Amino acid sequence: MAASTNRLTLIAAIIPANVVTTHTIFCMREPADGDLHWFLCGVFNSFVANYLVRLRAGTHVPASVIHQLPVPVPSRLSPAFLAISGLARTATRAEGAHTDAQSELQAVVARLYGLDADEFAHVLDTFPLVPASVRAAALAEAQGLPLSSHLFPEISAHLLAVAPTMHWLEYVDWAEPVLRERLRIDDNGDAVITDAPGSGHG
Repeated sequence: MAASTNRLTLIAAIIPANVVTTHTIFCMREPADGDLHWFLCGVFNSFVANYLVRLRAGTHVPASVIHQLPVPVPSRLSPAFLAISGLARTATRAEGAHTDAQSELQAVVARLYGLDADEFAHVLDTFPLVPASVRAAALAEAQGLPLSSHLFPEISAHLLAVAPTMHWLEYVDWAEPVLRERLRIDDNGDAVITDAPGSGHG
């Protein structure tokens, strides 16, 4: 569905062998080329490609839109091609590195399309259902800007942990009277994020 009321419009995936798919799924049946497939998967799942699809499609994404979708074609040995194919793999396989890889992937694709900061910010603003923290991390990564927090360290620590350009976590203990579990700071001054669900507020 090509609408801003959907989180994303175009969702690409590497389908395992011997899996049945429905007729509404566009399948690339070219000879196996793992690196190219992962590159395309990364580009198709980017905010930029989704934005371009939304400009061309109505409430359904027809095959003609996919065929006309502009996709940059870098050299197979270029840093962009290698980064996108590698990050697409990482984003689907590595626990803990998933969101990190996603932010970096979005940034590399935006640069490959030649977007500047204002253009990429405009693209990101058209995805209101994507959390603002995810969009901010992608924009900061694209510009190489450090991402720091302001207040609410119990929540901000989780957000910064998955931002590739994380910088400073502002720490104040104002919420400790209402916390079931306080944010622990180790001897190096680093926040230790628990793997328990929730933010510690009781």
